[in-house]
Amino acid sequence: MMGAIAARRIGKRSVGYLGLILLAAAMNGCPSGLPPVNDPAYASLDSIRDSGESVARVYATPIPGLPARHTWFVIKRADWDEFRRWEVFIYNGGIYGYVFRDLFPPEADLGAGGTQVIAEVRGPEAEPLIDCIDRVAAEYPCRDYYVFYPGPNSDSYTQWVLNQCGWDVELPDDVIGKDVTCPFSN
Repeated sequence: MMGAIAARRIGKRSVGYLGLILLAAAMNGCPSGLPPVNDPAYASLDSIRDSGESVARVYATPIPGLPARHTWFVIKRADWDEFRRWEVFIYNGGIYGYVFRDLFPPEADLGAGGTQVIAEVRGPEAEPLIDCIDRVAAEYPCRDYYVFYPGPNSDSYTQWVLNQCGWDVELPDDVIGKDVTCPFSN
């Protein structure tokens, strides 16, 4: 129990430091180094919405001032009008703890500019992934536990969901926390 309390304190302190880093990076115009989200290899979300096609995507965006990226999921079933965004964010603020649905627009970055699609599945093949992501997203065993570095954090969450859903995606090396498992997992 003492370890969990200490980790939560470290997590809250890390959130405070992250806020200062984000502010400093925003003021200094931190470059992202990522290709723009309108990468021609991927259809725009507007065209996917208009096509009535299902889609599951993993996105990443740079964390301002740090050599690391934040990851999340964007999903849409063929019969939905809107996209859903699932992610863990740096504060515990809702019914799912640190896990949020639609906290930000589907392709919004964190202020450093640039988002990148890491993986995508479209069409009928995406539907089992969408169902799984929507089902397990709020079941994350560390939903009330967050440590910026080394984790568990947003990237630990993304990797956990990928594992739960059997989606074989290799997250990039600068996705810090992807290799950290939740100490409360079964």
